[in-house]
Amino acid sequence: MGEYSSFAPIVLGALVFIYIAFARDAKGLGTWSPKFITVAFLSSPVIGAVFCTGFSMMLYPFMTASLQVGKPIPFFPAITTVHIAIGGGALIFFCYTTVLFLVRYRVPNSNTHSRDASKETVSLVANIENPKQRIRPGDLIGSYRLEEHLGEGTFADVWRAKNAEREYAIKIPKRQTLSNRIDSPKAEADRWIAAGDHPNVAKIIEAAELPLIPKSSQVSTEKLFVIVMKYFSEGTLKDRLKTQRTLSPTESVQILLRLLAGLDFIHSKKLIHRDIKPANILMENGNPFLSDFGLSRFYDDTHTRAAGSPPYMSPEAILGKREAFNDVWAAGITLLELLHGAPPSDDVPIESILNNSRLPQPVKLCLNKALDRNLDNRVKTASEFRNLLEIALTSLQG
Repeated sequence: MGEYSSFAPIVLGALVFIYIAFARDAKGLGTWSPKFITVAFLSSPVIGAVFCTGFSMMLYPFMTASLQVGKPIPFFPAITTVHIAIGGGALIFFCYTTVLFLVRYRVPNSNTHSRDASKETVSLVANIENPKQRIRPGDLIGSYRLEEHLGEGTFADVWRAKNAEREYAIKIPKRQTLSNRIDSPKAEADRWIAAGDHPNVAKIIEAAELPLIPKSSQVSTEKLFVIVMKYFSEGTLKDRLKTQRTLSPTESVQILLRLLAGLDFIHSKKLIHRDIKPANILMENGNPFLSDFGLSRFYDDTHTRAAGSPPYMSPEAILGKREAFNDVWAAGITLLELLHGAPPSDDVPIESILNNSRLPQPVKLCLNKALDRNLDNRVKTASEFRNLLEIALTSLQG
């Protein structure tokens, strides 16, 4: 009994930590961050000590009574057995937690790439090889010659490529090396294609497994499933903000109206994008095009994990609710960023931007309706938001 009591504070604390961590994950609050893991793990002995002390205090009267009468209390052996079982079981959980901590959150080496949740996407955790380490300008993927690396996301890189003198953008996934929970590129392509043909949704030209032929060897080394689409020379809406910082209220509303038309269309296909933000909106001649369907899900998908980019996630999305109104909220945050120059943050919340900015009153009214923290007071569909913005645009132009 004493031997088990010696390690009980640690193992019971680990058991509590496991419960807290999995409960958090089950509620769709996303995967555990290294900071969360570290704090919970280091505090587990303290938590365990509290539990064990309380349990020992419960046992003390029975132990004392047993010694006084010189024979065991009838149900005391059962209590002792339970105590031993808890200690042994908790030790197993403690070992599992240690292995999980070391494997899932080890420092990536030079050949791996892990997500930066503070900056980009809250999603499934994995160590992923960066394609830039095995792909270089001049390499061929199928008949597409890679010309320039355009950008890097959490799960894929985008390259500009040429084929028969025409330019294309190719999305190349990073090789998954640890977790098998990330959707395959083919699954993304299937959802993207299912989104249908709309003037404000970027179209896939080809989605297939193609051979990678390095320029140095001219011999295929592996096959990659890639997504090929039209090359947008103007880049993304985020690129536009980097050079211009903010857009005029009129232009911002016009962009949002077209963006919401695309959103309304994909929602009619029972598809939720889940990662609406300027970096995923391609631009051409002032027109926005929705792209990057890596986190998208169909309404009836059983996947419930929270996913998205933190500054653009609605309160409901953070809790793991997967509804179309999360895209509408993200569109509202996007409009706010076009006007303010940056998305809201902990230091500069939504309310602070709306109260201190010099936004035109019609636009401010729309944003208040789109970004109300109370879901009952908020616009929930893309068409509702469009109707409000059309009225605001008429006022701006009048």
